[in-house]
Amino acid sequence: MKRPIIIILSVVAVFVLLGTAMINLLAPRVSNTFSTISNALPGGYGGGGGGPELGVPMLGVSPAEAPVAVDQYAPLPASEEVKNALDVQTQERMVIQNADLAIVVADPKVRMQEIADLANEMGGFVVSSNIYTTYYGPNSSEAPEATIVVRIPSDKLDDALEAIKKDTVDIQYENRSGQDVTNVYIDLQSQLKAKEAAEKKLLEFLDDADDTEGALAVYQQLQIIQSEIEVLKGQIKYYDESVALSAVSVRLIADETVQPVEIGG
Repeated sequence: MKRPIIIILSVVAVFVLLGTAMINLLAPRVSNTFSTISNALPGGYGGGGGGPELGVPMLGVSPAEAPVAVDQYAPLPASEEVKNALDVQTQERMVIQNADLAIVVADPKVRMQEIADLANEMGGFVVSSNIYTTYYGPNSSEAPEATIVVRIPSDKLDDALEAIKKDTVDIQYENRSGQDVTNVYIDLQSQLKAKEAAEKKLLEFLDDADDTEGALAVYQQLQIIQSEIEVLKGQIKYYDESVALSAVSVRLIADETVQPVEIGG
């Protein structure tokens, strides 16, 4: 573990010495060049009356030492924000679509089973289902009521809702929502790539570790990174499944509970 650190420090020291030597070597030349250019400019510090004539080279400045023009329209290196913005544009939109409705049916128990079969036929599944007894009317009559939550492929959500609402007595309410999670999804993917790159480096350091203490320190950091990678993968999987499969919550109300109450004369 000590050997790579010593090598890295040595390389950094060499670069610092080289940079210092180059600065000392170029400082007088840059100063002279700046002075010559200033004297040649109109109204410069050198006290010259007018600017140099066109086509006459500036004295004291060789072609190799002449200032280099910078193209202000040249493309700059893309920052992380720009890269993320481009990723968002190229990434297919990730939208979570859900639906929530309450329907009045003749038999809630039978209709609940029909919705479960519909979800299985469309490639989805039942998340939860519940049937219970409710009371209505002045005599507290009993009637069944049910709730069911299913997952339907998002591209079949419209067909599923039409099938669920078919042959119903009434539709009390229907809500449909959409949530765009494209930015969050791309951010999670970027974090995952960075963590996986760090994991690769730590594995290399672990292979090169010479002593037990250094290997143990690298191994502890590796465990932290791997745990964070698993968390990110779980979040990405959650968004993948939420986008691919829409959640549909249905409340099934018995027809007799919504009928007008008749009061004797």
